[in-house]
Amino acid sequence: MLFRFFYCLLLSFFCLGSGIMPLSKCSAVGITHYPPLLQASYWQKKTPDGNKVLLSPAQLKMLNAKIRTNGSHTIFDLVQYPESISAASLKALLLKDNDLSQSTYVDGIYADSTYKERIKEEMNLASIKPTTSVRYAVTVRRSNLRNLPCPDCWRARPYSGDDILQETAIDPSEAVLVLHISRSNNYCFVQTRYYKGWLPTDALAFTTRQKWLFYAAPKDFFVVTVPQFYLKRPPQTTLYQMGAIIPIVKYDSKGFAKVLLPRRDQYGYLKEQEAYLKEGTDLHIGYLPCTRDNILAQAFRFLGAVYGWGGLKDSVDCSSFVADVYHCVGIELPRNADEQEISFARHLSFSGLDQKARLQKISMSLKPGDLFYMDGHTMLYVGSIGNTPYIIHALGGYYENGTYQNVQKVVVSSVFLHRYNGNSFLGSFTSANSFLTALLP
Repeated sequence: MLFRFFYCLLLSFFCLGSGIMPLSKCSAVGITHYPPLLQASYWQKKTPDGNKVLLSPAQLKMLNAKIRTNGSHTIFDLVQYPESISAASLKALLLKDNDLSQSTYVDGIYADSTYKERIKEEMNLASIKPTTSVRYAVTVRRSNLRNLPCPDCWRARPYSGDDILQETAIDPSEAVLVLHISRSNNYCFVQTRYYKGWLPTDALAFTTRQKWLFYAAPKDFFVVTVPQFYLKRPPQTTLYQMGAIIPIVKYDSKGFAKVLLPRRDQYGYLKEQEAYLKEGTDLHIGYLPCTRDNILAQAFRFLGAVYGWGGLKDSVDCSSFVADVYHCVGIELPRNADEQEISFARHLSFSGLDQKARLQKISMSLKPGDLFYMDGHTMLYVGSIGNTPYIIHALGGYYENGTYQNVQKVVVSSVFLHRYNGNSFLGSFTSANSFLTALLP
């Protein structure tokens, strides 16, 4: 038995070095638990020129401008947003893509027309004036952005399924535009840099445009580089998630930076609390250099994190996972997977390709850090072992021999996991995007 143990151990190291993985250690069709493959450093060593800076600050600015103007049109430069909005435009925003027409359940009870009419009244459509002036605010805590001004969990089935109304979670210190207020004043309809929806009013602090610009377009800032960063400054502990921005006021002679933490006064206006922070493993001054190694490193910091639909559980789902990782290097992706897929990028389609052709296309055209897309899911490519591509992704679950396997966390797997219809993930890929090479000729 002892001889067999050492034999298998030596075989494993040999296979790793030769690019062949023993199936006893890392199944080619499932989630890997093999320790070397769970380290960013393993994949970084396999990535040629992984530390090469691919996009300069000027190129990042150009890429983000193209992402805003080409594709889903869900990313905004808030500084350039109009200072007022017409009644027709505002109503269109409020009514577009809302979930009032969906058949839903709340606490196991069917949401009838009477219940939904109350929600519609809370939208306060009757109060809209011919022209509405945009108001400026900053988020004071991590908050849930809702599809409707309602805290209830709406499900497609009585007691199961994700919360239909949950759109995403917004970090503190985020500049937003307030376009409308609900009838009870409990919710504000806001436009963020990458999403629109309803935020709790008490999560916002109103301010002037001039003060708001400090948060909307900071000259210097920290970017959060860990999945969760808890900033404790009595009487409040503030949670920031990876990719969040904390604007910097100035630096001192000891290497610390003065920041202002947004707080809400008793009247709902912005007041600020001073704090001094230092660059380290949790925070980086400015964006990380835009390299494949940095994208891999940031992605693997999420490994094992719980799956959080729409940012619930203070975590990430598949699309916010890759968006948070990419934001660390200065690339602003749309929030949702389908919007990311049609954004400006070097786009590779898998349409009409069989498995062999798909594998060949991945080998020839993609590099670690690029993104795969299929219906309802996005994944970050980390590299291949032999002819098997591997991905890191926030995974809800997959099917094995026809049985659903509940995962609900960030994992590393091959692309040969299976879906409900029996197709592999590889066979379900619709496209891949390389944002890192999007500006190349």
